[in-house]
Amino acid sequence: MIPTVFIITVAVFWMLKLAPGDPLDLLLAGNPDMSPEQVAHIKRLYGYDRPIYEQYGRWLLQVAQGNLGYSRIYHRPVTSILPDRLWNTLILTGLSLVLSLLVAIPIGIYTALRQYSILDYLFSFLAFFGIAMPVFWFGLILILIFSVQLQWLPPGGHYSLEQGAGFFTATRYMVMPVLVLSLFSMASWMRYMRSGMLEVIHEDYVRTARAKGLAESMVIIRHALKNALIPMVTLIALSIPGLISGAVLTETIFSWPGMGRLIYDSLINNDFNIAMAVFLIFALLVALFNLAADLLYAFVDPRVVYT
Repeated sequence: MIPTVFIITVAVFWMLKLAPGDPLDLLLAGNPDMSPEQVAHIKRLYGYDRPIYEQYGRWLLQVAQGNLGYSRIYHRPVTSILPDRLWNTLILTGLSLVLSLLVAIPIGIYTALRQYSILDYLFSFLAFFGIAMPVFWFGLILILIFSVQLQWLPPGGHYSLEQGAGFFTATRYMVMPVLVLSLFSMASWMRYMRSGMLEVIHEDYVRTARAKGLAESMVIIRHALKNALIPMVTLIALSIPGLISGAVLTETIFSWPGMGRLIYDSLINNDFNIAMAVFLIFALLVALFNLAADLLYAFVDPRVVYT
């Protein structure tokens, strides 16, 4: 995990430095009265006149001390901005994950057991629709229908904008973002669950379980489902960081104040410290969920044992 995160931070740091527009130049551009000598002094003070590897080493040393820098657009330390934004994103992605699992796994099992039925074709069509649907377009269509025309749901923002907002108000603000964010994962997991079940329900051990006289529900849950979930473990674990990073479009469309909107604003406004902090968190999440997927194998698959 450590080498992986290290290499990702090196690559991201280097690519951000290649982006046009020095953050310090943009900051100093607002003060045309500064002399070239003063500009050079400030750059030397912040290390912008050093080679890129020295700048990276300085940034890494500061991160190791818990200092993520100062935000140019929010005029606050980055560490004071991240907790609330991360919490908002975790709420959004957590609900999207739960919704995707509650929909995808039962439907995937049902369509595998009722292969080539009318409902199988219907759910397959909906799955392909969800996989092919552009997130930004689907979000705008939902806003047009439920906010502009029907006026059932707010078009965006956060429930904290309304004073004394309760559970019902918070739910109204989260319905469309959660649905849009979970659309792709829900559709793809449904197809993977169907394929996994189709592979195992015709295996010899499933036929043996039926021959023993076990109830069909016990055969599916205790014998078929556990083995069909083995490839799903990796898929779901590796999709969770994708949900968080994929929230950039969703949070931007619905003006949801989370990590996705934060990375969008930082890149648009060339706020280097926030961008590096968010990418570092994304890299850590990918590495951690990779580790979680490896550990879950031992729980799902009895053939895997870690010593």
